[in-house]
Amino acid sequence: MLLAVSVTALGVTFLSKWFADRSAQRATIERLTSTGKLCVNATYPLTSSVLNQIQELSNLKLAIIAGAGPQSSATAFATRVESTSIDFPTAVRQEAIGRLCLRARSSIEPFYDTIVTETRSAWNATAFRLTSSPSNLSYDRYLILLESADNSNRATIQAFVLPLLTGLCSSIAVALVATFVASRIGRRIERLEKHVQRIADGSFETIIPAGPMDAIHSLYVSVNSMSQQLLRSNSKIAQNERSRLINLIASGLAHELRNRLTGARLAIQTCDPEPKMQEALGIAQKQMLLAEETIQRLLTLKGGTTNATTSPMTISQIVAAVQELTQPIAEHQRVTFSVESLTSDAQATPAFHNDTPVKDGNALVGALINLVLNAFEAAGPAGIVELRTRSVQDQDVSFLEWSIRDNGPGPSAEIEKSMFEPFATTKREGVGIGLAMSEQIAQRQSGNIRWSRDGKWTEFVLRIRLEHPE
Repeated sequence: MLLAVSVTALGVTFLSKWFADRSAQRATIERLTSTGKLCVNATYPLTSSVLNQIQELSNLKLAIIAGAGPQSSATAFATRVESTSIDFPTAVRQEAIGRLCLRARSSIEPFYDTIVTETRSAWNATAFRLTSSPSNLSYDRYLILLESADNSNRATIQAFVLPLLTGLCSSIAVALVATFVASRIGRRIERLEKHVQRIADGSFETIIPAGPMDAIHSLYVSVNSMSQQLLRSNSKIAQNERSRLINLIASGLAHELRNRLTGARLAIQTCDPEPKMQEALGIAQKQMLLAEETIQRLLTLKGGTTNATTSPMTISQIVAAVQELTQPIAEHQRVTFSVESLTSDAQATPAFHNDTPVKDGNALVGALINLVLNAFEAAGPAGIVELRTRSVQDQDVSFLEWSIRDNGPGPSAEIEKSMFEPFATTKREGVGIGLAMSEQIAQRQSGNIRWSRDGKWTEFVLRIRLEHPE
């Protein structure tokens, strides 16, 4: 930057000096020529008094020189002053005057020269031959005009200084502005480079760029977009890898677990227990059936399909099955568990009731049990869990909703955004497939699962679309 400013300043100085010299030279020639032509063409005699008045008007020195004959050379050119302005330099060298007069005699155009007096003072000079000389004279007469070189130098300096100062100030200003802009751009590019390096190191945070909306800002936006895409890709790769490993393990265990569950279920069916044990054994058989179906869904979770055998169940049967299979657990964990059958809001169609059949009933029972058990764990001992069933109308479409509320602390902040993803969990011994499987079951029936936190209550809502009965 300093080199560029120096080169620019030198260039400006050189050009300014050159233009100033040319301008001063043209001005000097113009003054000498115009004054000389005025005197040559004058109809009045050029006496010393007249020349003195012209000097006061033009600030030039004037003299009429009587030269030698027409054949005289510059060295033999004897001169004498016929008339002159009062302060015409008397120390002008005769040889210089002779050279001017000889050139004026042989040329139509005036001849310009710089002469030096005996006192070392410099003068810009020109000579004009006076054509109005009397015919009886044996010598020529010449008008000599002088201007001090100091005047020309002052004019040069005046013409030179202003452009020079302007150029230098402009160069310095441009340099300062360029330095400031380059510094700002350099700092922004350095921050962007560090941001890219953090992304390369595995930190995919989004940085809000500072500064104007320019190309660097657009580059920041593109880098942030790339960072988020990499974050999603890494998450997807990690999720797929976990899914692959879990499926490898599950496929090996599923066969063994299903064989053991089937054997245990058959053993329970063949035994002849006491009447008071019938209810407990029935619950155990249903739990085993649900366990078999859960294993099948676990094996097909990644593909989004299931081969589990399901059958339609009424709304009341689904609710009763969930209550029957979870009530003992609630009592064991000392959780207050209340269940409410189907209710309708003011806009819901009255065609749906507790005996309305719902397809894929067994899968819905499994999904609701998973949500209820999660609520038991969140509420803890002496906690409260509520299961409510209701039908709602949403844009002329009827839905069936199950609401599971608990007064526990709610999901942690680190799992809120990913709780429905497969294998996402904060539990020490959890696998992270329960919510993912429940959401998949709801989606197969054109529904979804959502959750919210209101005061001390956490609510999960499983919604499915109901078909109007014929």
